[in-house]
Amino acid sequence: MSFLLRAVLFVLTACIYLACMDDPNPVGGSLLPPSDLPIIKIDTMYPSSHSTSAERYSTIPATRLMLGRFQNYESWAFVSFSLPESLRVAVIKIRDAKIQLRVNYHFGDSLSPLSFVAHRALKSLSGDSLTLDSLNAGGYYDPNPVSSPFNSIIGDTDKIQFSIDTAMVRSWFVNFPDTVSANLGVVLRPTNTNAIKGFMSFSESNPTALRPQLIVQYAKGSDTGSVAISTGGVRFIADISYQNLVQNLDLVYVQSGVSYLGFLNFLNTNPIPAKASIHRAQLELTLNRADSRFNSYTVDSLVSFFVDAFGVNPLAPTDISESKVVAGQKVYAFDIQQYIQGWVRGSPDRSVAIQAYSFRETLDLFVFYGENSGAALKPRVVVTYSPTQ
Repeated sequence: MSFLLRAVLFVLTACIYLACMDDPNPVGGSLLPPSDLPIIKIDTMYPSSHSTSAERYSTIPATRLMLGRFQNYESWAFVSFSLPESLRVAVIKIRDAKIQLRVNYHFGDSLSPLSFVAHRALKSLSGDSLTLDSLNAGGYYDPNPVSSPFNSIIGDTDKIQFSIDTAMVRSWFVNFPDTVSANLGVVLRPTNTNAIKGFMSFSESNPTALRPQLIVQYAKGSDTGSVAISTGGVRFIADISYQNLVQNLDLVYVQSGVSYLGFLNFLNTNPIPAKASIHRAQLELTLNRADSRFNSYTVDSLVSFFVDAFGVNPLAPTDISESKVVAGQKVYAFDIQQYIQGWVRGSPDRSVAIQAYSFRETLDLFVFYGENSGAALKPRVVVTYSPTQ
C-alpha cells in the first residue's frame, strides 16, 4: 500500500472517530427516514437549593480604587508609589508632598461629601486574603494620621489633592532598610457615611495623566525642584457583612466589589433522563429589581462558573449572561450545556456559581428569586435533549 494511500486512510479513520465522539443533534433530521428521526424533547430542571458566599479576590489589577462608606458598605484604599532612584539620598529635603487622585465612579449619594484620613502603612497590603476585619485589628497601619482630614463634595470627574507628612515621604526616599522607614505607602481610612467614590488606579488602561500622583517639592543641596510620580500600586478592601447583605434567605445575592457569589445546587437532573444527549441547556435567573442596587456605572452582566468538589473551577467553561424580558420581568440567561451533559452522565458535582462580570470594578448588587418563589420567577434550566435509545 502506498504511503499516500495509507495517509488518506488514516485521515478518514480519524475523522470518523472524532465525529463519533460528538453528541448527536437534530441537524440533518429531515434527511432521515421517519423511523430513524431523533426524539427531541424540552424539559425544565429546577434547583434544590441556593446559597450566597463571599469569595476573596485581590483588587490590585482593578482599574479603579474605591474609598468611602455608604449604608453598610465600607471601602478602605491603599496607595504606594515607586520612587526614582536619583532622589533616594539622605541629603534630600522634602518641602511639600501631596497625593493627587482622579475620580471616575460613585456608589451611593453622589452629592454627599467624601471624608477620609491617611495613615502610614506598616505592613504590605498585597495579600489576597486581607479583610477589613484584619485592618481594624491593628498592625497594618500607624494609628497616628499623616494627613489632615479630607472632607469635600467632589464630582465624578474631579481631581482631589491632599497633603501628607513630609518626614514620612523623606523616609521613603532615604529608604532605610528597617521596615518602619520602608516605602509601604499609605492607608486611606474613610470617615464619611453616605458615599463611596472610585478613583483611577495605575492600570495601563487608564491614561497616565489620570493615574494617582505623588507630587513632591524637594531640595537637594542647593538645588530645588519638583517631581510628579505616577507609578506604583493600589488596592481597595471593600466589605459588607453577610448579615447586612442577605436580607431574605429566599433570594440569591450576587455582589461585586466585595464579591459575593450566588450558588445554585441541583440534587438530581429530573426530569432529564440519565445519559441523555443534551443539545441545549439555558439557566435562567429572574431579577428582583426592588432588592438589587445599580447606578449609572453598573456593568449589567454576570458570569456562570462550574463548581466541583474543590469549589469554583475557573478553568471550566464559563458563559457570560444575556438578558431578556419575560412577562415584564428581567431574566438573565446562561448557556450551561456542558455542565448538564456532565451531570446526566453521572458527575456528582451539580452546582453553578454566578459572579458579577465586573467583580473588581463596581459595587453592583444583583438579587434573584430563589427556588421557593413562584414557578414563573424561580431559577430554572430549560433543556433541549434526546433520550438515549
